[in-house]
Amino acid sequence: MPTRTMVACVFAAALCGTHHMPAVAAVVYDETISGDFSNSGFSPTPVSVSVGSNQIFGALNGVPGSTPDRDYFTVTVPANLVFSSMIVLPTNPPPPTSFIGLQVGNQVTAPPATGAGLLGFKLFSAADFGSNILNDLGSAVPLQAGSYAFWVQETNGAPNYGFDLVLTAVTPEPRPVPEPVSLALFGTGLLGLLALHGRRR
Repeated sequence: MPTRTMVACVFAAALCGTHHMPAVAAVVYDETISGDFSNSGFSPTPVSVSVGSNQIFGALNGVPGSTPDRDYFTVTVPANLVFSSMIVLPTNPPPPTSFIGLQVGNQVTAPPATGAGLLGFKLFSAADFGSNILNDLGSAVPLQAGSYAFWVQETNGAPNYGFDLVLTAVTPEPRPVPEPVSLALFGTGLLGLLALHGRRR
């Protein structure tokens, strides 16, 4: 049976091969170690993320025919980084079809009955292992720096799930530096205003 450490190594190698740069897979949250995710969209569990691979593992414990189990967590993409992909990780046992939704901000305020207000959502299963589902969740990928809240819900049974949130560094655009001519014109105008003020005195 593949362990989560093995999964992390495999995906680290895949990232290295794809982007031609060093990548380290990091498990940033695992419910079996860090505790259950929040079941309230108004107070999602905060998860710290940084550049590169950020792996999240959870488990849904719903019983078919009863109230669905929901997990909510939130991440903040730091400045000069973008949220470039979200890979569905293999888990054992594999999940049946489950739901994930994404909302901008640090809360999920979308009502479960309609999902109104979500940026996007995806029904995922074992068939999505290794796939990037971020395009299904966001309308403008990569997603820019800021806070994002996730809602994961079982639809049939009690699945384990895993995602790799990949953050990529971006080079900030340089701010324009005033040219000497512009500074000279500004200085000349300032001197003119001072002279006019002196004459009025």
